[in-house]
Amino acid sequence: MARKRTDTIATKDKDRKYHTKYLGEEPEWDTMPDDDTRKVAVIDAFNWYAYFYPTIEDYKNNVLSLIARDEFPYAVSDDDVDGILKHLPRLPIRVGKYGRMVESGWVLSDEELNTIGTDISELIDYAREELANAPVMTPIVPRKIVSPTSKMLAELDALEDAWMDGNKMSFDFESRLGVTKETKSNLADIIGPWAKNRLIDLEDDWIADAFPFGVAERNRRIKVLRGILDGVEASLAPKVRKPRRKKVVTPEMQAKGFVCQADDPETGVKSIKPVKIIGATRAFLYNAKTRQLTELVAEDGQSFSGKGMEILNVNKSKSRTTRLRKPIDMLAVVCNNGIRKIHAEWKCLTTKDTFANPRLNRTTIVLKVL
Repeated sequence: MARKRTDTIATKDKDRKYHTKYLGEEPEWDTMPDDDTRKVAVIDAFNWYAYFYPTIEDYKNNVLSLIARDEFPYAVSDDDVDGILKHLPRLPIRVGKYGRMVESGWVLSDEELNTIGTDISELIDYAREELANAPVMTPIVPRKIVSPTSKMLAELDALEDAWMDGNKMSFDFESRLGVTKETKSNLADIIGPWAKNRLIDLEDDWIADAFPFGVAERNRRIKVLRGILDGVEASLAPKVRKPRRKKVVTPEMQAKGFVCQADDPETGVKSIKPVKIIGATRAFLYNAKTRQLTELVAEDGQSFSGKGMEILNVNKSKSRTTRLRKPIDMLAVVCNNGIRKIHAEWKCLTTKDTFANPRLNRTTIVLKVL
């Protein structure tokens, strides 16, 4: 079986230690190699970096330190640096490799400086062109939010000014009110007293000669002020929540989980619909598997209800279960006679009564409900 190929990039210390054992450590130069060995040294260094640092993002700090050196032939502004970092993947990876070599002691030749300068200048030109063609963003001006109370107070001031000028102006209180905590406090502290004071002027301190309008306008303004006071009082009054309407639970919904056996071939009895148990006060059940006859009696003043497969509101002290030795005879009595005859025949049974289980199951037959 072929061995699974592993990643050749050294990402862990132990992997790096293993690979550098055969590939060597990162190259460092204390002196410049001569012209004959310079190209070979560059190829060896580039191959080493391509193995351990394969993407240009690995050389981001080396690129930044390279363009900040004195011997770099181009002046780079802060905006250009931002453009370089933004479009760094477009920069040839050789720039980053040369930057790392310089930090290891390599001295760039004129040809290498020109190559690096050309690569970076092309990237700067691209970033500048993109910035110049970028759409102008319209500054978002925050919308001034006017509270309902402030708007209402401004409209009341306009109402008072109109009245002072003798103009007929009304005020619809309810259509302008947005009730919040702030609104309620201002209703009680500002708007209410404002309307009361003006109502006193028109009702108690009214002198026809002192006001520049007649009785008809006075009565109209009194009506407006009383409407404002009524709106304030209604807004401050605690809201009475209407009682929640109770959901009507039908017998079919209560008997949704009831299950039973349709008939018993051995005794010949058939089951009535289990939903008829809901609302009854007495029920007779027969278990075809265990041959047990059960009489369930409801609590005093209540009737049966249901939840799942269980019959609720059962009086456990009055309910009972017994095992039938001859089920055909007793079941015929239960199905064809009244409660007195059934109880009389039940007394003649020799088996002992036990506590009744008010749960239905798939072998239960509903004989009679009363």
